[in-house]
Amino acid sequence: ISASVQGHDLIISITDTGVGIPKAIQDKIWDELFTGDISRKDPLSKGLGLPIAKKIIELQNGSIGVISEGYLTGSTFLIRLPYNGYNGE
Repeated sequence: ISASVQGHDLIISITDTGVGIPKAIQDKIWDELFTGDISRKDPLSKGLGLPIAKKIIELQNGSIGVISEGYLTGSTFLIRLPYNGYNGE
């Protein structure tokens, strides 16, 4: 996990070394109840985590995206949030 300020944005990067996300489904991971390939999925997953995270981030006028080259490459999630500096409160 890393964070930096770029202009008026706070950029948070979260990288894992997991199984990766195939490019063909990267747009679908934000859909409620989407759980991907049945052979790779956690049987307890309900497909709600990423859609909920995306909604919360968008409610803060931010955005989230994913970078992954596919199977066994890991994934990086990039979150952008508006940032106007620390005001001490």
